[in-house]
Amino acid sequence: MTKTLTSILTRIAAIALLLLVAAPAFAQGAGGAIKGEVVTTDDKPIEGVIVRIQSPELQGVRQQNTDEGGRFRFPSLPPGGYELTAEKEGFKTVIRRGLVVQLGRTVPLKIVMDLPEMGETVEVIERRPTVDTERTEVGQTFSDDFLGNLPTGRSFQEVIQFLPGVTGGANPNIHGATSQSNQYFVDGVNTTDPVTNTFSMNFNFDAIKDIEVITAGLSVKYGSALGGIVNIVTKSGGNKFEGDFSAYYETSALQSRDRYYSEDVVDFWRASANAGLGGPIIKDKIWFYISYQFERQSSLTLPAFDNGRDLARYPVPPTIWTSHYILGKITWQANDYHKIVVSGQADPTRIENTISSIYVLPEADQLWDQGGYYVTASWQWTPSPQVYFNTQVYYQNSYINVQPIMWKDCDERDAIGACTDADKQVSPVWSATGYELESGSMGYYSFDSRHNFTAQTDGVFYFDSKIGTHNVAAGLGVFAGWTARDFKYFTGEVIWKQFGDADGDGNPDNDEVNDIDSYQNVQRAVVINEPTEELFGLRGWFYLEDEWQPTEGLTIQPGVRIDRSFQQNNIFENVIDVWGVSPAFQFNWDPFRDGRTLLLGGYRRYVDTGFLAISSFTNRSTFNAEYYSWDDTQHRWDEAGRAQTPDDNIAHFDLTSFNSDEMHIGIQREVQKDLSVEVQYIYRFYRGVWDDDEVNLIWNADGTDVIGTRSGDVDASKYRLRTASDAWRRYHGIEFTIRKNLSDNIELFANYTFSRTTGNAAGGFFGFGSGDFDAEPQVWYQEGLLYIDRPHSVKLQAVYSNPNARKLSEHVSVGWGMGISFVFESGTPYDKYYFNTYYQGVADLRDRRGTIYRLPAYSSLDLRLSGSITVYGTEIDLIVQVFNLLNSREVDSVFVNATDQNGDIATDENGESVFGQPVSRQNPRQVQFGLRFQF
Repeated sequence: MTKTLTSILTRIAAIALLLLVAAPAFAQGAGGAIKGEVVTTDDKPIEGVIVRIQSPELQGVRQQNTDEGGRFRFPSLPPGGYELTAEKEGFKTVIRRGLVVQLGRTVPLKIVMDLPEMGETVEVIERRPTVDTERTEVGQTFSDDFLGNLPTGRSFQEVIQFLPGVTGGANPNIHGATSQSNQYFVDGVNTTDPVTNTFSMNFNFDAIKDIEVITAGLSVKYGSALGGIVNIVTKSGGNKFEGDFSAYYETSALQSRDRYYSEDVVDFWRASANAGLGGPIIKDKIWFYISYQFERQSSLTLPAFDNGRDLARYPVPPTIWTSHYILGKITWQANDYHKIVVSGQADPTRIENTISSIYVLPEADQLWDQGGYYVTASWQWTPSPQVYFNTQVYYQNSYINVQPIMWKDCDERDAIGACTDADKQVSPVWSATGYELESGSMGYYSFDSRHNFTAQTDGVFYFDSKIGTHNVAAGLGVFAGWTARDFKYFTGEVIWKQFGDADGDGNPDNDEVNDIDSYQNVQRAVVINEPTEELFGLRGWFYLEDEWQPTEGLTIQPGVRIDRSFQQNNIFENVIDVWGVSPAFQFNWDPFRDGRTLLLGGYRRYVDTGFLAISSFTNRSTFNAEYYSWDDTQHRWDEAGRAQTPDDNIAHFDLTSFNSDEMHIGIQREVQKDLSVEVQYIYRFYRGVWDDDEVNLIWNADGTDVIGTRSGDVDASKYRLRTASDAWRRYHGIEFTIRKNLSDNIELFANYTFSRTTGNAAGGFFGFGSGDFDAEPQVWYQEGLLYIDRPHSVKLQAVYSNPNARKLSEHVSVGWGMGISFVFESGTPYDKYYFNTYYQGVADLRDRRGTIYRLPAYSSLDLRLSGSITVYGTEIDLIVQVFNLLNSREVDSVFVNATDQNGDIATDENGESVFGQPVSRQNPRQVQFGLRFQF
């Protein structure tokens, strides 16, 4: 580590210490709350009522007395079921059972106490409200019971897709944002990757207690999230020992074959085993929870065509994944005022033979290791019902290590991790034409270590004023991210070869392909590079927010957030040095004060102050190479070399933060017991998108070729990172949602969305590097529908669960369950691209983006069936899951090439245009089997 980085980290530690001793912190999304008031039958508040709550999820019993307004509040409660008791001499004791606390939700109560008759107690069995009258945010919370009965891929990334306004993959697009515009929290701390601004960790799905996904109306306590927030709370144990074990298996032998199924030979299987255990170390004081998941999968695809490879002599190895997800958690309720939680997790994964190609020999394949660990500690302090504090510190280390498969069994490694065995230092030999086998070794390594440190301190204060009650939250914190990447060609050269064409026909005959010794030299590169590359980023924030209730049923929530961000490149220049100011004004209103109707809406500005992948755009190259051609007549390398010059990307002199403005308004209504409907309108406008433009080349009139340069160097492209006002995205969406809480053994969540996503900045994977602004004459064509646009979307998740359908004896019962997940979505737009002479590739548009062509609509129906037997409290489930039950095989990608390098129509081997021809389709029907034990 350099002295510069060491000095910076020392300063971070000092800042973090100052934060931690200055004031405790409010845990973002770490739990829920119960609040309420106690009144007489004539609606007068009762002071001094003893209110107690208890739950299997709570250590001990919490108790407080109502104030002069009859009010009480229990903040920071773990998700789960609760029982509340209210008692005071001279009144009937009231017991409220069945209260359900969810992540990020507040349960409001109004308790009416009457004069007693001898020994009388009033007991009420609560039902979970479908309308949360305390909430201004738009989103949904899913419990482990609901998720555990759905047919899913058993990942939190898939759960995010249930929400309206969400499209894309594992890193989704939420309400028109990029896939790098979300933030991911686990047990209240931000685990977002500091380099890519995407999710950074996988873990055991059965260890999740609740998942909350917030898609609009975000509180100002959340920063750098122009898309949405994913909050995950893991299980914590309890006063009795509980555990579960499950195993799942699927294979290509249980996959459908149909007329769309390729003739490729596919061999695939996946197996996973999961275990979790929680319980008391000291009852009502110290709990523990541990979980472990082991997953292994193997996949091999061999194309139906023959490339001349002798598979008996040179077999193609399958790609093999091996993953371990480990979680440990200790929860200590020191006393009524102090609670300490310490947890840690690791997710090491090894992927062998990641290339697995008919063109690559087994010894030239790749070994990929990824994963990491985190540790976190939080201290929650509740000195009074009106004040709640929580302090959290978090450190995460993750890595992506890529190396030759030959290094799998390395005997000696250096401090970096590179193999030093003499017999494994082989130069890479790569294909020059794409037809023959690659031999030798992959020949390089890349070790990427990423670090994330967070310390946050905030406080939440509840108080009354003459014009209502206030819930004021104020907070500050620091987030530091840094990465060190070591990359090297360990023999200092790369050689490209092609098969020996003995018969001169230019085709890869079997004998020629398999005669490795006859391969001919084509090109050689001598590589010189500095192995270590470091990046560093630091972000600090402060926010202030008030949930003001001027009158019963109305909540007004103004707030402001201020962010300060520094993001450096590999020579420690501050590429990004910006402030971000995020005001918000949101409200909700229960007009009838019956807890069944809610109007909500508001305005929020979101600010993205950058991440390391963006500052790395201006990295100075540590890599140089001289290229030499092979002189076949002299049987030697040509002396004239062509040197690669360092990168010269630049940043705009006045970079600002990427931001968006959101307005939303909606109504929720409980239409019958446990069933509500919701309508939301959401508008977002994104400006100052992180993107780049080309500032040196001079293009011809239609942007198909370069006719000069501003610098006079005809080969010099110069790209500039910017946040320009002419780069924009816009989202409009109307969302209809139906929620049914669990009753009669049925729970349901369904939604329909109509939306449009337009703009002129589609964004690359990191939100820049898209090419949208590189050729000035082409910019006009970039404006239109973005590729994430899906006008119509229908999603349905529903479960039926009855584990005690039939009693066989006092301690034995049998049951069954069913879960369905249905998705229908419009296809996304695509465009026709034409050959660009300068880029020597297909890059030009002649019609505005997204205005003519669109993929067909997509639909999928997944089903889960389970049968269970419960014996003395232990439940055993046999599970069958069927994905894509209807075996829909719609096209999900096509060829977009319109012309070839000669300007002619791009055609296939039959002379037909390739444009619009399918590249891939939905995965076919797949069956999975599972077994689960719970006690």
